[in-house]
Amino acid sequence: MRRVGLLLCIIAFALFAASGCGGGSSASGGGTGPTGQGSLSINVSYPQDQNKGVSKEETAIAYYIIEIFDASSQTGYPLQTIRMDYPQTQATITEVPVGMMVVSITGYDGNNIAVLGGSSTTEVTTGGSTPIEITMTPVESPTASPTSTATTSPTSSPTSTPTESPTASPTVSPTSTPTQSPTPSPSPTDKWTVLASYPSKDETSNSSNYSTVCDDGSIVVFDTTQQLITQHSNNLSQIYLYATATGTLRILSQNSSSQIGNGSSQAPYISGNGKMVAFASTADNLLGAGFDTNGKRDIFIINLENNTLGIATVDIDNPNKGANGDSDIPSLNNDGSKVVYHSTATNLTPSGYATGGQSNIFLTYITKSGSRPSASNTNLVSNKYGSSTMVQATGSSYHGRISGNGNFVAYHTYASDASSGPGFGSTITQVILCDLNKPIEARALLLSQKGGIASTGGAQKASISYDGTKVVFEGSGSTLGGTTSSDVYLWYGSNITLINVPTGVGSSPVSYHPSIDKEGRYVAFQTFGIYASIDTNASQDVYIWDSQTNTYTVASVDSNGNIAETTAANQGSQVPFISGDGNYVCFTSYAKNLATGPAISQGHLRNGVADTYLRKWK
Repeated sequence: MRRVGLLLCIIAFALFAASGCGGGSSASGGGTGPTGQGSLSINVSYPQDQNKGVSKEETAIAYYIIEIFDASSQTGYPLQTIRMDYPQTQATITEVPVGMMVVSITGYDGNNIAVLGGSSTTEVTTGGSTPIEITMTPVESPTASPTSTATTSPTSSPTSTPTESPTASPTVSPTSTPTQSPTPSPSPTDKWTVLASYPSKDETSNSSNYSTVCDDGSIVVFDTTQQLITQHSNNLSQIYLYATATGTLRILSQNSSSQIGNGSSQAPYISGNGKMVAFASTADNLLGAGFDTNGKRDIFIINLENNTLGIATVDIDNPNKGANGDSDIPSLNNDGSKVVYHSTATNLTPSGYATGGQSNIFLTYITKSGSRPSASNTNLVSNKYGSSTMVQATGSSYHGRISGNGNFVAYHTYASDASSGPGFGSTITQVILCDLNKPIEARALLLSQKGGIASTGGAQKASISYDGTKVVFEGSGSTLGGTTSSDVYLWYGSNITLINVPTGVGSSPVSYHPSIDKEGRYVAFQTFGIYASIDTNASQDVYIWDSQTNTYTVASVDSNGNIAETTAANQGSQVPFISGDGNYVCFTSYAKNLATGPAISQGHLRNGVADTYLRKWK
């Protein structure tokens, strides 16, 4: 029994609204309704076993999406969205506001197609758990989420999106239908571009900056000062999550009481499996009152499976005490059990490891047990080469990137004693690859050398494959095979390949910010170079290089393949991040034509600020 569409769960809401109870408070809207929190104990049932004798790839129930709506809200935003995998049929959802709630459940098959649906209204009270039974019935037609103003749901993205990535709470979606989202298609080869930083109102000056995407392209995380949803009520940068399958947005940089960060949050990184997110923030309210009192920028970790937030940068002797220096630019291995970042702190590791006065690379092991993810142990990565004891190399190190398997870390450093390679001065940086399985005195290898080390501006901003055998970075200096300006290189064993030189062209154009997929085949980068005949915008664009075929594909195009239209050469498309499977790339762009939609979207796209886009390019 195969049925295509989304759940119509407006019925229960409409019946409740008709009773005259439609104007109270909600997590997303104004009002003075009841305060406090309770919990829901949900039991899902249906007349027959939809999975009996049916393969998952055909019509079986693969997972459920549970949405909790405030019945009195005028926005239509769900307060929480929870994923529950089959065969589980029971779920307890905590931190639900007291009051009348509409619970909507959709059951999806192995192809992301909604085949079962159900909804019910219940009143949540303080103390104990409110039981609710929902009987699922077959879905017959496309529908929308409950809303008193009949606001339509966001357009779904391609149904080819894999099902294993978690949906976390609370999901907040735009009140306008994001018609720029790609139209669902059964073809897995369809190409499209979607605006991830979709605004709920027009913006005039704020912009998005940095983004990453999980392996299967189903989740994008990015930082932005744009107030994309009503919850974003300050002018500080916040961390957003964009769910590709639904086109919905929610803020991650918030505490358990749904208060957003009171300091800037930046540089988010999502694990390859889509279950953990790390970011840096100066906010001191994310862990609740009395915690995070160090006044520094810390690294936070979010477990998307249960929507809990913890901190990675803590004192080695006191887990309730924060780092004594600023930390930034985190990265996660594939399952999110390890986070790497740079920090000026001296209390993350035993005394004598990091002695201060510079930035060092650290690796923290993350445990998911307990009520929130937490740091279990921290090691110094940027160790002085040849030293049998842990001690920082003599120069600052930055931008650590850990391999998916968690065994390698690539970073750039000013320290001339970070490896056994040739020495270099303190005015330039070089890229180091650290093999964590080797003895500490011999685990660092200088990558940015060929006929000599990278010169002029040095080498920096590495990206690493899943197994650590391939590393891409930006560097300058003719000794590496490029020019004195910035070029993009691939290191593979003893070979260094200059990426940004198309066949038949003798000089390499300025290129930056490379990103490599988990297999090491595809590299995304930003460049002023022209690698495609459609590239006529005289601006920076994002390209993807295929190392097997030595071909280039421009990624900063709209869903119809039209090149990005920008107003200035230095305001093009930039800072790409390619998904682990190599099929998706997210990036920021000043373009005004990469997405289409309602007037508010079009006004937003023409305000001259950068937005975050996701491109399915193959």
